[in-house]
Amino acid sequence: MKKYALICLLSFAFIGCVKVEDIDESNGPTSPRPQPIVESTGEWNRFRVKLPAIEGVQSVARRNLSWAKPQFEVLAFEMREGRFIDENPESGSVTEYVLKGISEGESKVLATYQVQIPLDLEIKENFEITKNTDWFVHRLILHSGGTITTNGHSLKMKVLDFESQGGVIRTFPAGAQAAIGERGRSGSRIEIEIQNAEGSLKLELRGERGGNGPDGKSHSSAQAQSGKNGRSGRRVMDVCVGQGTAGEPGVAGLKGNKGSDGLPGGNSGSAVVIFHTGSLLVQEIFENGLGGSGGSGGQGQRGGSGGQGGLQSCISRLPDGPKGRDGSDGDPGAVGPQGLKETFCFQLPNQKMNCR
Repeated sequence: MKKYALICLLSFAFIGCVKVEDIDESNGPTSPRPQPIVESTGEWNRFRVKLPAIEGVQSVARRNLSWAKPQFEVLAFEMREGRFIDENPESGSVTEYVLKGISEGESKVLATYQVQIPLDLEIKENFEITKNTDWFVHRLILHSGGTITTNGHSLKMKVLDFESQGGVIRTFPAGAQAAIGERGRSGSRIEIEIQNAEGSLKLELRGERGGNGPDGKSHSSAQAQSGKNGRSGRRVMDVCVGQGTAGEPGVAGLKGNKGSDGLPGGNSGSAVVIFHTGSLLVQEIFENGLGGSGGSGGQGQRGGSGGQGGLQSCISRLPDGPKGRDGSDGDPGAVGPQGLKETFCFQLPNQKMNCR
């Protein structure tokens, strides 16, 4: 009986997955197939992939799975040390290799490998992450003044050689605040595993402060209703009949609307840092996001104008009514709730994981 098998191997020196076709179970257990090897050429971001040389291979094609529309290209491969060599893979990519040839008299795919090509990174200033990121890094140099900011996106790194000269990895910069009316974003999950580490690193886990609440809304009418006009005497046959009255007071203005409450702050975020050899001093900062300030109360409505006084004896004008009392400003909104402090876990060489 034949089946498909998927064999994956991951280490700090290389990573590869091979899909092996046409395994015949009737022959009993088979020895593991050789795996791809990724080597540094010694130049920055230049790597070499060594693929197992399977008998019967006639062509090797590759495609970069990191592209939006990956297309295969056939390689003019060379053979060294019993392996097919690709001298120009793209660093930071996941590259698929397809080996085709003749097996049992038929043309077919003999093996498929998916190989993650590492990166070399040198960061001297702020580097902004714009999406969830999974890095496989050969060399990472984080200079003094160099900063990786995740902006609430998750960051997962496996690093062979890590050198930090007082660099910073952070979720958000200090003082970051969401826009008015928006919740503060939570800090992301950061996972770093390092084979060999040197130097000092500051790890800042903080949630974004919640946005301030919107101010109280204005009343649909800026001024209250005017008082009624006074009644005037009326003239009948050149005789003034009835007494006039003064204008009535304007209507009191309404109190301003309450400001909206501040929005919640984000959680601090969490981190796991593991290094296997070397010496790395890590200073961590934990800050849950504060809640946003409440919005200011809305402006009180202006009191209505007094009504116009009527005519007394059909000639003289009586006093207008007094203006209505202006409404007081609305109450401010409450401060939003704070986010939560999450966990930080750290593992030194040959020690157990320590979380707090």
